[in-house]
Amino acid sequence: MEKRNNILVISLIVMVIINAVTISSIWLRPGREIKEDIRIEKMLVGEPPPPGDKLAELVGFRKEQMEKFDLLKREHHRDAEKLLFEMRKVKQELMQMVSKEPANSEKVIGAAEEIGRKQKDLELLTFSHFKAIRELCEGEQKQKFDIVILDLKDVIRIKPLINHGE
Repeated sequence: MEKRNNILVISLIVMVIINAVTISSIWLRPGREIKEDIRIEKMLVGEPPPPGDKLAELVGFRKEQMEKFDLLKREHHRDAEKLLFEMRKVKQELMQMVSKEPANSEKVIGAAEEIGRKQKDLELLTFSHFKAIRELCEGEQKQKFDIVILDLKDVIRIKPLINHGE
């Protein structure tokens, strides 16, 4: 019986050592750090230009196309900023309900649905914006646009709102 207990104790010690070595090798393994995304903006020297400027450069817009493009950018930014501001306001209202409303109350569900509508509006606005930019393209520019837009989709961000009288 004592021999059986010794075997169990030795087996248990061996398993603990194996587990400790395995976990240590996972945690301490070289190259474990998360690799950064490779993005166009990280490949540029110095301060990266706004993604829209890079898009226009890669597609090869002419001067008159650039003027229309700049107008489209300003309009989109203005409209997107408005939606983001409204969405942030509803999110703040929702967070204020945490201590006051049950999770399934009509107010909470209504606020969450409103945030979803605003997000949907933002996505459709952005989609329409890029469709309008593509319409500025001519011939071979459309082919370049179709390739470039896939590369730029991850670096295109709307700058966060700084202050709207809050």
